[in-house]
Formats: sequence, structure tokens, C-alpha cells
Amino acid sequence: MSRIEDGTRDRLLEAAGEVFAHKGFLAASVGEITERAGANRAAVNYHYRTKEDLYVAAVRHGADCCMSRHPMPTWPEGTPADVRLRDFIRAFLSRFLSAGNPEWPGLLIMRELAQPTGGACQAFVHAFVRPTFILLQGILDDLLPPDVPARKRHMLGLSIVGQCLHYHFARHILPLLVGPDEVREYDLERVTEHVHAFSMAALRELYGAGKQEGSS
Repeated sequence: MSRIEDGTRDRLLEAAGEVFAHKGFLAASVGEITERAGANRAAVNYHYRTKEDLYVAAVRHGADCCMSRHPMPTWPEGTPADVRLRDFIRAFLSRFLSAGNPEWPGLLIMRELAQPTGGACQAFVHAFVRPTFILLQGILDDLLPPDVPARKRHMLGLSIVGQCLHYHFARHILPLLVGPDEVREYDLERVTEHVHAFSMAALRELYGAGKQEGSS
């Protein structure tokens, strides 16, 4: 593929991501996408064949943008599980609380999760959501006693993720509830510390989390 063709492909992805994020799959038009990308309709057929294929590629590109900017951490052998949980929460939150993040990737992903189109959602979950959830489950496996059932571990993981996602889904509502001045204080570090402390307190109280690895 030539550099010109590759450049056209990249511009189409960026333009498609923005248009799909703000309008959704059905309302978005190929004409608007190509105009924004400075390309012609034939370029969509050449690179992506159909609007549906372009949409799936845009969702994947949005996820790649989020993951590459804010990858999940890796840890040295022996890092305590509660430290890994805090790092996980911070990395997860950073994908939508960090300053300078482009708006459209997170918006497109959340739109797809709320209104799945089928192929895009399935591909996103397989490539990005499942590995992240497996990482979190590994942390919980080390935090929790072995007699906690897998189903309960799954629900605990979903509760932690749910706390994080709330700050994205409710971002327009929170200023109306607690005021814009307070919401401005909900930065990455403050929310990370809150979600981590709240989650660990619940895990310790309900399941004795961390006792098996000598945590306080």
C-alpha cells in the first residue's frame, strides 16, 4: 500500500470515528465521512468495502487509541494485589478522565456498548474488554480467599468497573447534582483513590480480602 493510500485510510478512520461517535451508525452518512476526510466514496469501497466494515474498523481504531494512550500496567513479580488493583483502577479511569484525551474514541465505544450493532460490539469485547476483565479477575483471585465462587468474583469485578464507568456516563449529570466547582475536583488521582479505597474496604469487610497475602 502506498503512503498516499495509507494516509487516505487513516483520514477515513479518524473522520468515521468522529461522525459515528456523534451521530451513530444509522444517522451517519458515508458522504459526510468522505467529505471530512478529504476523500471520495470510492476510497471507502477500496479500503473498507462497506459502511458496516468502516464502522467496525472505526470502533476498533477508537479502542486502539484508548489502549495505546493508556495501556494497562504490568508489575514486577510479588507486587501486592491491592497495589495492582489501584494501578488497574487508575489506568481504567485514565481512558476518560485524563486531560487531553480526544473525545470521539470514548464516545464511540460507549455508544456501541449502549446500542450494539453486532459485529463491532463482538469484536470490541473479544479484543479489548475480555483481556481487561481477565486481568482484573487475576487481581481479585490474589486478593480473595479461594472459597469465593467464580460467579461472585465476576460480580465484584463488574462492580469495580461500574464505579469507574459512572464518572464517564454521568459526566453531564454530576455538575447538576453536586455543582460544577466540586466536579472539577474529581480529577484522575482523587477518583482513583476513592474507588480503590471504597472497593478495598468492601472486599476486606465482606471477604477478608488481602489476608492471605499479609495485607493489612
